Amino acid sequence: MDIWSWVYRAEEELRESGQERLADIMDKISTYTCDDEHDKVDAIYPEGLALAKKHPNKWIEVFLRHWYLQSQVLHRYNAKGALNDAVELLELSHREETKECPQSICAVQDLSNCYSIKDGPGFAPEVMSVCEETLAKIDVNWPCYECINSEYVEGLMNNGDYQQALDRIKRVQEDSFVANNQNRKSILPLSEFSALYGLGRFEDAEKVARESVNHGGGESFLRSKQANIALALVRQQKYQEAIDASLPYSEVLTAQEHYYDWCELQYYLAQGIPERNTQELNACFNELIEKLIHNGAIRKSIMLKHWQAELALLREDLFTVNVCLQALEQLIPELHRDLGATENLEKLKSEYEQKLETYRAEADVSQLSELDNDALLDCPLLLLQEAYKVHQSHQIGNAYGEKLCDSGYSEQGLEVFQHILDKELDVPEVLLNYGHYLLVDQQTAEFDRFFVEGNFEHCSQNSQNRVNWIVACRYKNAEPALAFERTTVLLQQMPDSIGFLRLAAKLALSLQKYDTAIAYYNHLIELEPEQRDWHFDRMVVATLAQEWELVRASCQILEIELSTDSGPIDEDFGRIRVRVKQENNEPAIVLAQRTGPVSARVIEIRRLGEEQFFDAELVFDAEALNRLDHEDAEGYRCDSEGYYTLLFDAIEVVNNPEHFYFAIDGVHPGETQWQQLCEQLIALGAVVSQRNSDEYEVFDEESEKELAGIYAYVLLPYTSDLAVVEQTLSSVTADFEHPLIWPMLLEKLRDQEGLERHAAIEQRYNL
Repeated sequence: MDIWSWVYRAEEELRESGQERLADIMDKISTYTCDDEHDKVDAIYPEGLALAKKHPNKWIEVFLRHWYLQSQVLHRYNAKGALNDAVELLELSHREETKECPQSICAVQDLSNCYSIKDGPGFAPEVMSVCEETLAKIDVNWPCYECINSEYVEGLMNNGDYQQALDRIKRVQEDSFVANNQNRKSILPLSEFSALYGLGRFEDAEKVARESVNHGGGESFLRSKQANIALALVRQQKYQEAIDASLPYSEVLTAQEHYYDWCELQYYLAQGIPERNTQELNACFNELIEKLIHNGAIRKSIMLKHWQAELALLREDLFTVNVCLQALEQLIPELHRDLGATENLEKLKSEYEQKLETYRAEADVSQLSELDNDALLDCPLLLLQEAYKVHQSHQIGNAYGEKLCDSGYSEQGLEVFQHILDKELDVPEVLLNYGHYLLVDQQTAEFDRFFVEGNFEHCSQNSQNRVNWIVACRYKNAEPALAFERTTVLLQQMPDSIGFLRLAAKLALSLQKYDTAIAYYNHLIELEPEQRDWHFDRMVVATLAQEWELVRASCQILEIELSTDSGPIDEDFGRIRVRVKQENNEPAIVLAQRTGPVSARVIEIRRLGEEQFFDAELVFDAEALNRLDHEDAEGYRCDSEGYYTLLFDAIEVVNNPEHFYFAIDGVHPGETQWQQLCEQLIALGAVVSQRNSDEYEVFDEESEKELAGIYAYVLLPYTSDLAVVEQTLSSVTADFEHPLIWPMLLEKLRDQEGLERHAAIEQRYNL
């Protein structure tokens, strides 16, 4: 059964009736969910639901609610916040007008997922029972057959029945292969990995993970696949390979479904490589577990708290073990079934108490007041806690607060800083740390109340300098003028401070005070003539100011060869990638031709509908964001993600000429005719970018044949005569055996007759 056919029909009907927005939301919500773009799901769902409630076809509301729950529950583990929505959807999907909707089956899965995420083992019998009831209503031809079976299999694994789970998976794979001729590697790949992993068959699990495919799974599936490969490797004690295969932390944060696997990987890595067992790792555990607890993923949070406590015991961090014990005592009562959770807690508590007894017999806080800050930061948190209680020393308190914040206990750390400053405001190092960690914790309102609105005129100059510095750091992006004002005050006190000069130069650049910025960089070069960074930074400002002699002077010192001796620099320095800021402030990465040491011209045409930067001239920060320190299979240098070009941050887009973009689609006319068409378009000032792969084919309804297809973007200067372009296209393609279409151009020209003609072509070839 094709559970998507009605969706496509509904979208088409919506567009024909002028309800394009609801059609777009239906089209995008599943893609955003599978690509872990959950902020976009949240942005479009309320509008989509409101529109769906007004529409007579209630299947649309079921569809949108289901995919919203897939985002909230399956990907973000929001078992607590989405439970009411899941119950409401189940009720809606069983009404007379919706019970035949294919996604009504999915509503059962959404509710069972809520319970599974809260307590998978605890709710396993109930979930398996619901799955059996649901499977009785469908057959192997339903895509839901695999989804519901995956839930049943998870129930088996939550019971520890991994072999039964694997046997069940093999039966489902065989049934789906026979019924639908599916690729076996695309049938329950994540479930098969989990069963093999649970059986300790790590090599087999790795093989399954590497071969697994899911063409509709999007970025979420690819991240889960990568996480599984890393887990299988670490359990084989292939530690470096596991590290290389692991997800970057920034990608882990895209959705809570990736948190548990990442923590499990780090748990085993830290056991195999003790130097990875750090307070920074502990802070990551705290961040991830806090979000899982907030979303109601109780059983997984309990497991992660145990792992966190075990790692803390290994590094003798009894403070963290005690925090974990307190959290576990609060979490365990929320489980549906205990299943040994209390017994495990008592074992952990016993081990902690034994370690604590030994620690108290050996601990000596009397000497800590003589240590410097670095030595204090090497002390265990529990020792710092007790030393601060005894000595009430600013130095010990500062180190204690700093270590708390760095270990993921920012609330407690900030309280320590507040305690010190409430008693005495004029403590420079504590002021600096308090401001820094308020910003790290994103407590900007409290920061402004204390540092911006506060009165420090009776403090020492040292403390006032620290306050001005942290305020400048706070506002360097949001209000550079305010930050610049504070920084110039600092420079009056310390005119040769490298840190103050560098910040002042960057702020002057952002305020387009180019002469001032150049003066600061000149001073930095005088102070540190061997520091190459100042020359690169000065070249950025000089390029924006078109002070080419300064750019050339730095090039000569940096031994950067130029082919000209004077005037503007516009040469071929190879290709790079540049991260530019779009109008919505989101970053976009584009391919560019490097035209100078810090300048480039964009040569990439992005996908239609995205903000375009083609032919834009920009100036970028000379410090690359990546390193070409890896090699591919053929020995070519690349970065850790497999890119062969350096990536830079754009400082400013100097010139971004406007263009009009449209697409050409249809049957490939043959290379000769296609080149003739391209030549005619190029003669009109166009840039043609062919986008299809060799596998792109279109189906001709008349001949019932698959034919090679062509899909290309056409870019035109905004001043082009589009009517002439359309006439040229129509004229050149008139003799083609199969017609091509360019509806975006016709829409721009408001050519209704042409659009109707192209719509018929689009329908004939399923374009």
